[in-house]
Amino acid sequence: MASRRTTSIAIFLVLNLVLFNFAFATNSAQSLDSCPSDALELNVCADVLDFVHLRIGSSKRDSCCGIVGNLISLNASTCLCTAVHANILGLVNLDLSVALNALINFCGSELPNGFHCPPLQT
Repeated sequence: MASRRTTSIAIFLVLNLVLFNFAFATNSAQSLDSCPSDALELNVCADVLDFVHLRIGSSKRDSCCGIVGNLISLNASTCLCTAVHANILGLVNLDLSVALNALINFCGSELPNGFHCPPLQT
């Protein structure tokens, strides 16, 4: 039963990423093909934004920061925004700028100068 739920969530997230990339295609030169698949694995970062169960050296922290660091180093910051927009972290009332800054600061990373997530288009 958990496998079916996980599959459903994965399909939902992929669909959201595809739709958001279409919505942002006019605002960003980045294509869907340039977003690494580990952007979908940002769910390991949910505790970062809930500020629970975190400690230095924890496997969740290492996994989350590894994914965030990879996205930033690959100039895939827009993918990071898209993943946070899609709310794959499962948080309610998510403030995009606060969530993104919390992830970046927690992991000790930096976004490119002048980078801002495109606004959510409804």
